[in-house]
Amino acid sequence: MATFGQSGIDILCDAAAGSSSSSPSSHPSQPAQALRHPDRTSNVGATTPQLQRPPQPQTPSDPSLLTSQLKQPKRKHPSSPRSTQPSHVCHICNRVYERADHLTRHLRAHENARPYQCTRCPKRFNRADLLTRHEATHDRDGADAGRASIRRSDRASEACTNCAASKAKCEDEKPCTRCRKRGLTCEMAAKRFNQLRTPGSYVTGVSTPESTSSVTAGQELVARSSSLQPQYDTDMEAIGANPSFANGSARIIARDGHQTMQSPALNPISQNQQQQQQQQPTTSVGALDNTAYFNQSHNAFQNIDFSSWDLNFDDFPVPQYDTFGPSPSAGSSASKSSAKTALRDPARGHEAFKRSPWLWEPGHEDYIRRATEGINVSDDITRGLRLERVSKELYPRIRIDSRMRDKLFALVLAHNKDSGKVPSFPSLGLLNYILLVHFTQEDRKFDTWIHIGSFEPSSSLPIFIAALVTNGAMYVSAPAIWQFGMALHEVVRIGIGYHIEDRNLYTRDLRTLQTLLMNLDVGIWSGFQRNMEIAESFFLPLVTMIRRAGRFSSSPDSPDHIPSEADPPKVLQNKWHEFINRESYKRLVLHLFFHDAQSSMSLCKHPAISFTELCFSLPAARDLWLARTAEQWRDAYLAKVIPGSSVDIPNISEVMHHRDLISMSGDHVDKEISYAALLYGFRAQISSYWESTRFYSAGRQPNAPLTNYPPWVQMQYQALYRDLSVLASHAVAAVPHSRHLALTSEIMMLTTHVSLDDLQKFAGKAGEDEANRVSDSLDQYWATTAIARHAVWHAGQVLRHASSLPPATLRDFSAVAVYYASLTLWIYGLLRPNEPSPDGAAPPCVVVNAEETPQAREFIVNGAGVPSLCVGEATLPLSKENVALSTARAVLRGNYPAAEEALPPLVDSLSRLIGDLAGDGKEH
Repeated sequence: MATFGQSGIDILCDAAAGSSSSSPSSHPSQPAQALRHPDRTSNVGATTPQLQRPPQPQTPSDPSLLTSQLKQPKRKHPSSPRSTQPSHVCHICNRVYERADHLTRHLRAHENARPYQCTRCPKRFNRADLLTRHEATHDRDGADAGRASIRRSDRASEACTNCAASKAKCEDEKPCTRCRKRGLTCEMAAKRFNQLRTPGSYVTGVSTPESTSSVTAGQELVARSSSLQPQYDTDMEAIGANPSFANGSARIIARDGHQTMQSPALNPISQNQQQQQQQQPTTSVGALDNTAYFNQSHNAFQNIDFSSWDLNFDDFPVPQYDTFGPSPSAGSSASKSSAKTALRDPARGHEAFKRSPWLWEPGHEDYIRRATEGINVSDDITRGLRLERVSKELYPRIRIDSRMRDKLFALVLAHNKDSGKVPSFPSLGLLNYILLVHFTQEDRKFDTWIHIGSFEPSSSLPIFIAALVTNGAMYVSAPAIWQFGMALHEVVRIGIGYHIEDRNLYTRDLRTLQTLLMNLDVGIWSGFQRNMEIAESFFLPLVTMIRRAGRFSSSPDSPDHIPSEADPPKVLQNKWHEFINRESYKRLVLHLFFHDAQSSMSLCKHPAISFTELCFSLPAARDLWLARTAEQWRDAYLAKVIPGSSVDIPNISEVMHHRDLISMSGDHVDKEISYAALLYGFRAQISSYWESTRFYSAGRQPNAPLTNYPPWVQMQYQALYRDLSVLASHAVAAVPHSRHLALTSEIMMLTTHVSLDDLQKFAGKAGEDEANRVSDSLDQYWATTAIARHAVWHAGQVLRHASSLPPATLRDFSAVAVYYASLTLWIYGLLRPNEPSPDGAAPPCVVVNAEETPQAREFIVNGAGVPSLCVGEATLPLSKENVALSTARAVLRGNYPAAEEALPPLVDSLSRLIGDLAGDGKEH
């Protein structure tokens, strides 16, 4: 294992060590503090933060004193995931906490403060959620709704000092019975607000998902497992489920009509099982809470410290699925405004966003070498894998040799800072397996953009091979393989810069550009705050390179490159390679365009590429692109040609307003990619529309009615939605089997009717003040309009199409789309609670995650009916507490059949964020 004298990349490469050398008993891992303080060590294998009581009271505002405290022996806290540097100390009892909110809550235990008072009885509470739960009990019995008492054993609103010290039951009537019987003086604790709010209480620190939970009076400690390791599922529609390792064996599940890659432990999902997975409802109403609840022990994703991971492949602990997660409690129905307040906590939401991929505050512990330290890949992972048979059956040419492995090893050595130690490297068989996983995935993507038939491993750039291995590792659920890929991702990111600086000619090289884009894909969808921000910042250099190279436009396809039966073998090869080169650049630019549009929606920013920049012909048909040889390519092309006719492939910018050109091109073009490019082409226009509304709302309330804006802004919205609706109908009709196009169409139309940035601000991303401002604006100007009802309908359709995706494919931007849809439905349910009809009859339910009906159209246009979600066999209104959030989490979890395995990091982060907003997530 690693020592502190090594560089991070040394540890990444310690892959060939035996199973004994990777055991946790013989090679203890080092915690994050030791990385910053090499002269200090900590407990072996500690994966939980430690609640400490310093030997002497000291002021935490003095960094030197705080450092001296950290050097003392530390006491483990049972609910803490790992050791981190504490920065908040209670000046009364000297307990140390890592987060300011935990210290604040702890101080309330000292002062016995109960600032939240029930409006219907004298009870007081120290937490808002306890008050909400208490108020709900007043209305459990409708006949007694007006009474101020609760039919249960009464509890004192404030205990006396003797009862509080003994944690005994007290009474509101003083002196209490216990003190009278024992002859004690019944006294109340004096308020100490001014005493407790000392400057030391406000020392700020970086909040991480691994932060420890504070200990409050009467609060139950929640134990977290210290051995859980993230397991990464795949994105393979073609293979049905994820390639994963369990007890040393691999399993990759095949898609209908495609070959199956198996190992001895393979358990493929049958066609019937896949159909059931796609047709089954998300969950039954009775199991909604338990099914939607995720095991919150999977919290080791953000700001991960790789040195705390034990990556021994001989033993894989399986994350447990907690089926007893908390159910949402019933909200108070005292009034409409109180219900909104009870079900929405902007302060809690802001803390949740700090743990999400959207907010990151770099700390001293964030640096390049830390991201690669602690990696130890054992060669035992290859035992039992039939790599030779699998490779020969599927992709016989996709195999690197020992010379390429040596080049990859040299690439790693170039970043080795410790010349006194020579790192090891994974075996050739393991590297070939990960490479095979990448191409298996690439072959099944709707926008496959790296040509498999022309791939020559022996002549490829080592940095390109490293990027392929990095991407392939992201689809393997074995934690060590996945972590190895993340560490190699850092090596590629740094190495590609040196590669380009050595020869600037590489800025025009196809493989170099593909390496850059592949590395950006891994980073932006990794789910890690640091990697996502770095990937976002590295995007513009790649756009500049491709734009300067003139690849956003190209001349029309030349007839000289069309194959014919009379072509000699050499001429045919030249034509085929020319076709590959042209199509590779087309698909590279289109994938970059998709990446830009998706990341702009995910990060709520304006895209960097305009659709009008794309001036090249439509991409060729998928079968032409996937041809493995020149002869296959020629035969596939000639089979499409009608004798005596010619086909002119239109320019991609021409078909936006002349969509019949796509159908006129017949089978010569890839319709799915073409329609996807048109749909994403609206992203820049939609972003400009929202920018216009913000510009004309400056100094006034945002989300004002359209009539408050200039006429051209009103017309912009109407034209955008009209054209986008027509395009979506054409796309779904032209490619009816494409679930991706259906999901993309709905999320694009959703973004036309609601600002994604406002959705997150409402949830608390920008803080409580901004959340309240946006809440008032949405409530007053948006929730009562047809625009809001359109947004609700399209959000429901996003959930509908997401729930029908093949297993293990709901990831990356598709998962982000589900997240935004859940926010839309949740916010509408809060702002528009169900109101009874004037005649007293219950209005009909309108299911928004089902096919369109006349009732649905009536709701969208006139607001008739109650918007609801179909959950199992039940229909639940959006106003029901957290039904939208719980359903979205169930959709995310339900796409991954192996419930015992962890979700991909980004999906896991989104599901935990949704759970935190619902208030049913455990503390982090």
